[in-house]
Amino acid sequence: MPGPCQDHGGASLISRRFEALDGCRGLAALVVLAYHVFAYAHPTGPLSGGYLAVDLFFVLSGFVLAHAYGPRLQAGLSPARFMGLRLARLWPAYGLGIAAAVTIALLTTRPAGLWQATLTALLFLPFPQDLGQGPSLFPLDLPAWSLFFELAANLTYALLHRFLTVRRLLALLALAVIGLIIVAVRADGLHAGWAPDNFPGGAPRAAFGFFAGVLIQRLWPAGLKPASGPVPALIGLAALSVLFVPVAVPLRPVFDVLVVVLVFPFSVAVLSAAKLPTGLGKVTAAIGLISYPLYVLHMPFMPWLRACPLVVLPVLLVASYLVGRLVEPPLRARLERALRV
Repeated sequence: MPGPCQDHGGASLISRRFEALDGCRGLAALVVLAYHVFAYAHPTGPLSGGYLAVDLFFVLSGFVLAHAYGPRLQAGLSPARFMGLRLARLWPAYGLGIAAAVTIALLTTRPAGLWQATLTALLFLPFPQDLGQGPSLFPLDLPAWSLFFELAANLTYALLHRFLTVRRLLALLALAVIGLIIVAVRADGLHAGWAPDNFPGGAPRAAFGFFAGVLIQRLWPAGLKPASGPVPALIGLAALSVLFVPVAVPLRPVFDVLVVVLVFPFSVAVLSAAKLPTGLGKVTAAIGLISYPLYVLHMPFMPWLRACPLVVLPVLLVASYLVGRLVEPPLRARLERALRV
């Protein structure tokens, strides 16, 4: 996931914060949490496609990182330094999530292989041993599967950014769409990337989403100018209502591909052009602030979230806000200094 949706570079662009995208990130994180808590066992009910919010994260990440770092990469920022900045962004809250998962495991099941799983988790790598929680390759913090593929997409972008013309981006996206179709047909949808039997499916999901975001950012200065008023934001959010549509299992592959390929890029493009009133912008900024901590902190507490969500969820939301506001910034600054290459 990207950081706060703010432009950091490019004199040719209007320096501004993308408040609507902040809200979009927060909504996506809440959808993922709600999917894990309520909808995971109901394959055709509302929020049964909540896992698609991760694909929305990928599009947002591509747009924001291309906007913030594209000019810096063009100006000479090295791929190694870029990846150091990305690790510094992702590690603090994620490390807290891993620490919580390890602590809970030590106090409860004490599974074999815990310390090996901890080491691989801190490196954002898959761990093939089952710790007793199902067939996840990321047993300590399930959302880490998307961070693995996010970092792979980040590295690819950093290495190839000088060669990624619009035409080449379109060719790359076409190949990724083919991959999405294959995954959707084989897995009855795009719920893939996290387990041994569907792990390769994470690659086309991350590739399409991330580089679709990069393409939107490339085209943004040419045609998408900030638009005041609620209309762009309402259009973008209305498109995202597809996340709440119940879909019959036979239709899931087609639905998932269409949402990822058409709806999410459209929503991000429209929301990137939305300029919110100051008051609403502050609200979406706060929602965006909790999105990443909430995303990486919620899984270790899933048994309690499912047992008493009305009690645990507010506590988790407050904790995520405090992590985003007070814990992440100083830790990120230290990591950026330590990872300076």
